[in-house]
Amino acid sequence: MLTDTLKMILPIVIAFCLGILCRRRRLISGEGCQTLKTIVSRLMLPVLLLNAFMFAEYSADSVILIVTLLLANILIMVIGWLAGHRMGEKGRYLPFLLSTMECGSIGYPLVTMLFSATGSMQLAILDVGITIFNFMIAIPLLQMADGKSPDVRGLLKSALLSPTMIAMLAGIVLGLLRVDELLAAQAPLYGIYSGIVSFITAPIGLLILITLGYDMSLRRDLLGRVMAVTACRTALMAAVGALSLFVITRLTTLRPEMLYTVILSFTLPPAFGIVMFADFEGQRDFVSTSISLMTLITLALFCVLTVVVPH
Repeated sequence: MLTDTLKMILPIVIAFCLGILCRRRRLISGEGCQTLKTIVSRLMLPVLLLNAFMFAEYSADSVILIVTLLLANILIMVIGWLAGHRMGEKGRYLPFLLSTMECGSIGYPLVTMLFSATGSMQLAILDVGITIFNFMIAIPLLQMADGKSPDVRGLLKSALLSPTMIAMLAGIVLGLLRVDELLAAQAPLYGIYSGIVSFITAPIGLLILITLGYDMSLRRDLLGRVMAVTACRTALMAAVGALSLFVITRLTTLRPEMLYTVILSFTLPPAFGIVMFADFEGQRDFVSTSISLMTLITLALFCVLTVVVPH
């Protein structure tokens, strides 16, 4: 048991530390780190998402999971707005730090480490609700918090034309057309396909953890406020996650893999993309430092989860 746990945890710690080392020793430049992210987000991740959504199971239970994750994020955002409203200017971006979940860059690599390709298929269902919330609710409201008119048309265009969204939609269409069943029925062809997908997506976890370690920046002058917000998000996600699981388990029966995938989703940090869609006037350092610490919490909770999940 200890050996299996260390096999899961040590590679995560080592990869993260390698990222920190690459920055301190200047083994990789900032441009080089950005290139690694581009390779992952525009090449590797779309392949993973296409495969995950094509082989995901679509049913009435899937709708329950999607709606529950969507409503959970809405509930957290409302709570964040109520709390932020009392804080005045300092609480302007609190709702967005408490809600949203980063599936693409960190959720899929982590769940794949736990359950291989099966895990990404489970998370794909949840990601539908998470993506709807991020692009249709969180980002327009974030733009309004900056005093702008929400560019819904621009957001839709950006989302629909992104490689990840194209891969998700293509995977859903192929899955609904039962292409996955036709492919699985041809053993030699399926073997070749699986080998290609595995070869392309295998380095995702390593590269993401290296870039996370490289980007990690915790400003000491902001740590007090950042730790308070991080503790608030962790507690809120735990409470709403428990409520969501209660509702889901009353409406449907979860397989163990999906149960742990739902739990994992509520440990994820805020969506990294929110920093691309707002000015965060006067608070950008606070938001970036908060996301960095929340990412560390995610990795710590993931290490705990590896101990709990049956091997």
